[in-house]
Amino acid sequence: MKIISLKNATRTTVFLLLGLFIVLTQVSCKKDSTANNGTMRVRLTDAPGDYQAVYIDVQGVEITGANGTQNISMVRTGIYNILDFRNGIDTLLGEASLPVGNVSQIRLILGTNNSVMVDGSSYPLSTPSAQQSGLKLNLNTVIVAGITYDVWVDFDASRSIVKQGNGDYSLKPVLHAFSRPLTGAITGIISPFGSASTMMAIQNTDTIGGMVANASGLFYIGGLNPGTYKMVFNANVGFFNKEVSGVVVTSGNVTNMGNVIIL
Repeated sequence: MKIISLKNATRTTVFLLLGLFIVLTQVSCKKDSTANNGTMRVRLTDAPGDYQAVYIDVQGVEITGANGTQNISMVRTGIYNILDFRNGIDTLLGEASLPVGNVSQIRLILGTNNSVMVDGSSYPLSTPSAQQSGLKLNLNTVIVAGITYDVWVDFDASRSIVKQGNGDYSLKPVLHAFSRPLTGAITGIISPFGSASTMMAIQNTDTIGGMVANASGLFYIGGLNPGTYKMVFNANVGFFNKEVSGVVVTSGNVTNMGNVIIL
């Protein structure tokens, strides 16, 4: 039987603990960095138009703000019939995680496969400027950490299709963008620091948990649907678990609980 010396066992234990510390540190940093971002989801919708179909070749969406320009992660690229998204119906184009700050512009980038169907016949739509630089839409939205925003790109088909004198059709897009925050967040400071290990926000049967405080005791739980929550703080050894009911979350706002004292 092989015998492991106490010296080697101690060294092994140290390495295991060191590895565990590194993993926990990486997880903590990931949570902290996520808390510094908000989420923007871009949706396509349409005002009614007197056509059988209007096919738009969407190849990408860019978001520009104080922190530069960023491409959203597309659900899919390709052809969309925008007439499918009338009367309050929309479709998700994609989303992006954005640093806090102002968003001033959205750019919709189109490909070459754009067409319109009239009386059973299909006509190509040429959009040279859109293919080269994209369709620019002004948007004035301030990204708050932990908040999810929906942005609708409203494509006005009735005003965007122009019939030429020779019977062909061209695309001169008329569209605008508007946004609305969908979620809120809860923040606060654990006191004394190190008294609680994790915290959870509970609303009915939904639980968002596993959050940890940073080195200053600050905690932040974002992406919460509006409503009233019960906050549960899981205490470390020597302290008692704590629950705080009636924490109200509203869209686009961060509810600050202040100092949360764990006894």
